[in-house]
Amino acid sequence: MAFNRYVAKKIRIKDALEGTFNPSTEKEGSSVQLSTGEQFFRCNVMALVLHKEMIGSLTNLQIDDGSGQITIRSFEPNKQIDNLPVGTPILIIGKIRKYNEERYISPEIVKPILASWLKVRAKELEKENIIIENESIVEPVQKKQISPEKIQETVKEEKQEDNQDLLPAQKVIKLISELDKGEGVLMEDVIEKSSVEFTEKVLEQMLEKGDIFQIMPGKVKVL
Repeated sequence: MAFNRYVAKKIRIKDALEGTFNPSTEKEGSSVQLSTGEQFFRCNVMALVLHKEMIGSLTNLQIDDGSGQITIRSFEPNKQIDNLPVGTPILIIGKIRKYNEERYISPEIVKPILASWLKVRAKELEKENIIIENESIVEPVQKKQISPEKIQETVKEEKQEDNQDLLPAQKVIKLISELDKGEGVLMEDVIEKSSVEFTEKVLEQMLEKGDIFQIMPGKVKVL
């Protein structure tokens, strides 16, 4: 059974625990519906590892982001998780699952981060909640309709030009780092100054993977 791949929603652990859990169906994977009515199938969480338990091929990581605690559960050996010591700040991208009334995260990506990013994420989500409450959501940059085939063709051509050249995502990261004076960079500025075709699509993919993040709507930083 194949499911659609959704963008990972940045959430607090509290959102994963208190939202309405919707089990998998024949057409969709499991999801969580927030009090705002928004529904997410994949989550993006930053938290601190509090406890680690390894039983055979099963590894449990208990994590805390200040809003609540939840377990990351891997049912097979995973170097990303198995080598993490207690006390490590981490970024997790995965799916919310439920077993015997307990919710946990089934991980796709787990990687260590600097502790300072936990505060940045907390402020980011706090600002997002304030914007939603004030009903003044910032409109995203207008998106161009680009076919997946055209995007793949462009990326392939860039790779073939010179094996020593940076990949599109690496070029965008380099540009963001150059433009960032400490307060992040507007996505419009990145798109305007980038030499990479379809920079907007590259930014979306990087946000989904957790390579960059939004410190506020429309403004990004390198992770």
